[in-house]
Amino acid sequence: MHTWVGQLHRNLHLGEVGRLYSELAASWLGVIALFGLILWVQRIRKTRKARGPSTRPQNHGAAETLSLHSAAGVWLALGFFFLSATGLTWSTYAGANVTDLRAAIGWSTPPSPPTSAPPAPAAQVAPVVSMPSTVGTLLRAPSRKENQG
Repeated sequence: MHTWVGQLHRNLHLGEVGRLYSELAASWLGVIALFGLILWVQRIRKTRKARGPSTRPQNHGAAETLSLHSAAGVWLALGFFFLSATGLTWSTYAGANVTDLRAAIGWSTPPSPPTSAPPAPAAQVAPVVSMPSTVGTLLRAPSRKENQG
């Protein structure tokens, strides 16, 4: 299942054509989101200029729907920028450019920590606190003999 989903994400199960299509879609997703934000900002400026600075907007009916649509669009655009940027780093051609850029500026992935840590010196180990015997008896579950008798 993991391999199937990975291939779907990578190339839409279409081979090299799907991989190129995914890269093209990731490339244009950021551009389309950017132009959507530009259109939104222009509309707000135009509306504020026509309305004047002293009046407050009245969000009723269609205006309220437009306001909700704008808010959702801004948040979705931020998510689209993230998806586009991360998708391009994993793509064939743009990903190679990102790899070259990272190598040029010396930005590499830090090495992973060792799987098993060396034992700590005896001086750094916390002393074990002994539990009084009465607490041990209070916490001990009764045996079968004690339950039967």
